[in-house]
Amino acid sequence: MSQEDTQPDNLLQEFDPNGDVIFVVGEGMLEKERKFLVSSRVLSLASPVFAKLFSESFSEGIELKKGTCPELSLPEDDPQAMETIFRIAHFLKPEEVAPPMTEFPAKVAVHANKYDCMKVVAAWLTKHLYHPRLRRRQDDLDAINFGHMLLSAFLLQDPETFHALSALAQKSMTPGNLEAWEYSGMLQPGLFPQEISGRFP
Repeated sequence: MSQEDTQPDNLLQEFDPNGDVIFVVGEGMLEKERKFLVSSRVLSLASPVFAKLFSESFSEGIELKKGTCPELSLPEDDPQAMETIFRIAHFLKPEEVAPPMTEFPAKVAVHANKYDCMKVVAAWLTKHLYHPRLRRRQDDLDAINFGHMLLSAFLLQDPETFHALSALAQKSMTPGNLEAWEYSGMLQPGLFPQEISGRFP
């Protein structure tokens, strides 16, 4: 039985016993809201976005300097995706994701891209994109699965993996399959551009 099955969703999870910041993630989504105690120093090293947030330019940074433990709300973020990022950043093992689940790794990639900490989750994402069981079950992958994998590789800025996945998708998909992407919140032009040329370093 997983930790999530035995504990209330909003129970405070400590990723650092000496943590100095609490994130409330998914606030307003009452069935999903989670609280995480984290280290501002660790997250500042992992993400320039968090480093800026914890600086004295923001009220959170001022509270940290005073020695208080600020509570920050991330109401629009996915609690499980942020938990994975926080775990990896704190050198803790994230929960396993069973292939061919492709949506969750893509969700982690989207959140890591949002907070500019893709390097933190790069090894974890690559592991899932190259998972042998996922590659052996290519016939089970539909347009949405390929879309999620392509999005992960694109945000990871991994041209080799992106091109390899593109070749697999071209063999397995028909032009009409792309209509399914219109029903996925992640596979929209804002996150996944229609034109890829020149997007890789």
